[in-house]
Amino acid sequence: MTWGQRGQRVGAYLRQDRGGGALELAILTPAIFLLIFGAIQAMMLAHGRNVAQSAAQRGVEIGRSYDASPGAGAGAAREFLGHMGEGALRSTTVTTSGSTGTTVRITVTGRVPSLVPGMRWNITQAATGPRERLS
Repeated sequence: MTWGQRGQRVGAYLRQDRGGGALELAILTPAIFLLIFGAIQAMMLAHGRNVAQSAAQRGVEIGRSYDASPGAGAGAAREFLGHMGEGALRSTTVTTSGSTGTTVRITVTGRVPSLVPGMRWNITQAATGPRERLS
């Protein structure tokens, strides 16, 4: 067998594999998109959690100060969410349940936007701190 004949046989073999790359791409593309959107959704969840926790901490900082009104902490948390939470959390609620005469507890609940239709990602974060008082 000459080198020319061998080249023809290799060429014939390679021509049989036409369309293989397109098929591989068609199979791998959904998996790649799933990984990309999964990573983006995880980042959105982490950001939403951080915003909710920061709002709760801000509420406790204001609510625990000396002579603060009972709703001051919740109001500060709502104001924080109004400035920083746009787009990160939806349907937010702020409660002071669990607060006592000596402690302030602020709970922030919200829903993170989802990239997957029909999926709901709810987040609840709370912060607690002692009330300031003169001794």
